Amino acid sequence: MHTLGSIILGVTLISSAACKPANQRHADRAADRAVQAMDKFDETTGPRSMVARSFDIVAAVEQFELRRTARVDALAAQRSVIATQPGLISALADAAPLTSAGREAVDAKIQTLDLRLDDMANRLNELRAAGPDDWRMSDDATTSAMKQLDDARADAWQALQNAPRLDRQS
Repeated sequence: MHTLGSIILGVTLISSAACKPANQRHADRAADRAVQAMDKFDETTGPRSMVARSFDIVAAVEQFELRRTARVDALAAQRSVIATQPGLISALADAAPLTSAGREAVDAKIQTLDLRLDDMANRLNELRAAGPDDWRMSDDATTSAMKQLDDARADAWQALQNAPRLDRQS
């Protein structure tokens, strides 16, 4: 089981390193700046002021789009790393002498992990389409989905590690 523990530790370190909270903060700030620039546009008077505000809006929205892309890409990378794990866990469960109850417990956790992967894919699509106005709500939902995904990943590995084995019985 020492090898299994090493695999779990390595995969955990890789998957947790993929998502940087700085990406989230930068995207949040960029969304706020874009919304503020759009709000200020409504308050302007005069054609010269409108042109200047238009450039501010364009710059703020471009910055938001760059930050949004960085955030989505980081989360998608983390999801991609986790997406490799149901197959790995299943292969290790196939190779281990698990009892039928142990295998059923592992399969149930893998099924939950697969559902969380699908949910995260949907959340990432929503986040890719989010504008500055609805960014925070969409990003918060995606962050929650990522936490649930990571919890499901940890639960699946834990189920494999703790599954009753035929070679441990008397």
